[in-house]
Amino acid sequence: MMKIIDCHGHYAYGVDDGPEEIEETISLAKLAKENGVTSIVLTPHIKPGYMKKNFIDEFKTPLLQSKNAIEQLGLSCYIGCELFLSDLFYDYLEEGRFFSINHSKYVLVEFDMYKPYKDYSTMYDNMLYEMSVKGYIPVLAHVERYFNKIDMSVIEQWKNCGYVIQVNVQSFQKNKLNPFYKNAVTLLKHKYIDIIASDSHSMEGIRKPSFNEYLPLLLKYVSEDELDLMLNINPGHIIHDEKIIQLLK
Repeated sequence: MMKIIDCHGHYAYGVDDGPEEIEETISLAKLAKENGVTSIVLTPHIKPGYMKKNFIDEFKTPLLQSKNAIEQLGLSCYIGCELFLSDLFYDYLEEGRFFSINHSKYVLVEFDMYKPYKDYSTMYDNMLYEMSVKGYIPVLAHVERYFNKIDMSVIEQWKNCGYVIQVNVQSFQKNKLNPFYKNAVTLLKHKYIDIIASDSHSMEGIRKPSFNEYLPLLLKYVSEDELDLMLNINPGHIIHDEKIIQLLK
């Protein structure tokens, strides 16, 4: 079974739109383990402008309890977040009101789905640049969602800036209800993906760590070694604050 490090998942209970109770945290982690996951990064949503002033303190107990419960299953577990790039982002960046992945320089970030990159590119580019100036490396969450059709010039720009490209494994589900399939496959074919993760939220629906379901399709486009790079090696480098490896085109 392929080893997987899931570096983007809403496994922690009681902090966002993921599990409400720790029992579902445990169920998600058990499913992840069944699918070859050896390590999990807890990445709760942090949305500047939408959080309580003391949210960092409020997150501590559920995050640590979730981490402990996951580790009791024999998995490694680390803390990060998914930082939302909103108008108040700069305040949070300046004040350090977010969690980098395992205290590394890597920070998982997401764009506002209601502010498409093509219309707000300058705003997003400035935010990503400010993160870089402060020594952080943005990990761009579920990049396949930000375009009706992937703009390869933008992806190349991000790669040249040193940003990390993350795609959700569920985006490789081929059906009429998944608008992101073509973008995900395009990124995979062009070998622009650095990391594939689950973005797990719940045992209901498709947003759960069912990696094995998608491996045959992924292996149609990349080798086992290349898939290992995206699922295991690069996520491991991020957790240990090391430089990731680019897929060779």
